[in-house]
Amino acid sequence: ALGPDRTERTRTRYEPSTRTLYLVGGGDQRLAAADLKALAAATAKVLAMRQLPVAALRVDDSLFPAPSAATASPGWLPGYYPGELAPVRALALCGARVNDTALAAGQLFATQLAAAGVRLPRTPPGRAVAPATAVDLASHTSGPLWEAVEYMLKVSDNNIAEGLLRLTALARHRPPSWQGGTAAVRDILTGYGIPLHGVALFDGSGLSRRDRMTAAALSALAALAVDPRDHKQLWPLFPGLPVAGRDGTLAARLHRFSTRPSTCAAGRVHAKTGTLHDVVALAGVTRGRDGRWKAFAFVENGPAGLGRARQGVDRLAATVTGCW
Repeated sequence: ALGPDRTERTRTRYEPSTRTLYLVGGGDQRLAAADLKALAAATAKVLAMRQLPVAALRVDDSLFPAPSAATASPGWLPGYYPGELAPVRALALCGARVNDTALAAGQLFATQLAAAGVRLPRTPPGRAVAPATAVDLASHTSGPLWEAVEYMLKVSDNNIAEGLLRLTALARHRPPSWQGGTAAVRDILTGYGIPLHGVALFDGSGLSRRDRMTAAALSALAALAVDPRDHKQLWPLFPGLPVAGRDGTLAARLHRFSTRPSTCAAGRVHAKTGTLHDVVALAGVTRGRDGRWKAFAFVENGPAGLGRARQGVDRLAATVTGCW
């Protein structure tokens, strides 16, 4: 929906009548502290050049709806916050595990502005929507979308998955909510011929206890990573898939493809992991003995032990390569 080269902007805006500075989130999923620091320096330079005093600092994360019990995906457990998943906001530092990522970013930005020579009030930044009369001061442009997709797949980042779901909804002219996002996803998957019978989507991360995914849908999705017909749009999928025994959530240090007999498939299997407390899944691609790409998906519900289940699906993936 967005294209691999899509970028997002984090901006600063200024309202002259109230002398209020706004930090406006644009849904950048890889926003880093260094990016905010550069934005603070650029903003400070403009403020000084135009001799604009700052009476208040506000964060504007209104691109996405405010997190609440009403907007949360059904099936999300209270214990998810903020370790497994931070409440979804349009302004967040990558990797932030706090309940209010936007205000946390605003507080860091205030510190960076002060270090850059901007005099700020002692009151901490609050939240407000920048008015139409505000003027742009400076901006930071994110890296291309493919970088966020690759990182999200490698480390299985739930926050990025949820952020991308909402950006996808906006790209398809739908509300940036889990409802709008999953409706857009179903439309897109249908267009790629993914079988959706038995599939139920209630979020972008797969954490909802109401989500249902079939092995048929997962294997068809995995096949898209190596389908030359869709390479122009979907090429980031393949480099994003963790490599067995090498990196991401399939790294040997996580005990994946690190013991016999699955070690024979190390470096040969490219696959996405999926783990909840009562389910283990692995879906991806590998070349078989005939040299052709094979797509596979293994899902085990209610395993007796997560460790044993992971070893089991790793061994099954090794059989697809033909090395075991």
